[in-house]
Amino acid sequence: MSEHLPQEDHDLERMVRLNRLLETHFPDDIEFIMGMDEQDALGFVYGQLLELGEDPDEVLEQHGITEDHDEI
Repeated sequence: MSEHLPQEDHDLERMVRLNRLLETHFPDDIEFIMGMDEQDALGFVYGQLLELGEDPDEVLEQHGITEDHDEI
């Protein structure tokens, strides 16, 4: 028996974190962005953050979306 989270739980947690980021930065676009697959959504958000003058790497890290913050 593994003590690690199943992949489905890990993926769900990343989507919850992405949703929190969207609520903060792109509340009007949540439905549109969440309709994308995860990689497309992250790419879209990354580009939108750049256009806003934000540091996408920093924002993703703050929201625990980057791999550096996975605690498995």
